[in-house]
Amino acid sequence: MIVAIHQPNYLPWLGYFHKMKKADAFIILDHAQLPGKGLPNRNYIKGKDGKKVLLTVPLRKTNGVNSSYIEAIPDYSKAWQKEHLNKIKDAYIKAPFFDERYALIEAVLIKKHENLSKLSTEFIAEVCNLLEIKTKIHLASSLVNNQLQKNERNIDLCLQIGATTYLSGQGAKKYNDESLYIKHQLNIIYQNFEAPVYRQLDEEFMPNLSVLDILFNVPVDEIKRIVEA
Repeated sequence: MIVAIHQPNYLPWLGYFHKMKKADAFIILDHAQLPGKGLPNRNYIKGKDGKKVLLTVPLRKTNGVNSSYIEAIPDYSKAWQKEHLNKIKDAYIKAPFFDERYALIEAVLIKKHENLSKLSTEFIAEVCNLLEIKTKIHLASSLVNNQLQKNERNIDLCLQIGATTYLSGQGAKKYNDESLYIKHQLNIIYQNFEAPVYRQLDEEFMPNLSVLDILFNVPVDEIKRIVEA
């Protein structure tokens, strides 16, 4: 059984769903600490002027302690939901599949979620439904927490759900101790995903955006073929 693991990033890119599609089971690392850098609570879309637009979920302050995804609480005292939806609408209202997809996005973002993980996980699940990705999803917080880190943590999570193969992202290759996986009788393979170039509203293509961009611009059957490749 092939297992992949990833944090529940906000509005993740298409490669996230390609990784899910290539696995038999996918563990959402909701108990991991938010990284100091990266996209745990933010992502980019392409504005109507052809420039990047950043969507950020403001989080409540946590006394200087790094929160996990399930401890990070969106700050609903700020009108960020309305702001995000307005920016999405402004950017994509003329996109060919805006009318088909906007209601799905709005239904997720309009809710007040208990934490950042639940917000991101619900969005991820809705995109999986749209793309007919049937991969079994597990939450790391629902598994035994052995207080391990990095390679040991990933191996432990894989073994808890009966994995025979761990599917890693290419970016983690330099951090993976492949001999340790082999020691635990786990094969390790790497995601091979080439981000597609597709028609956007602006003529100059902008890569590495939130999956929202391709959802509004490309037919769903074509997106399915990309994640299955």
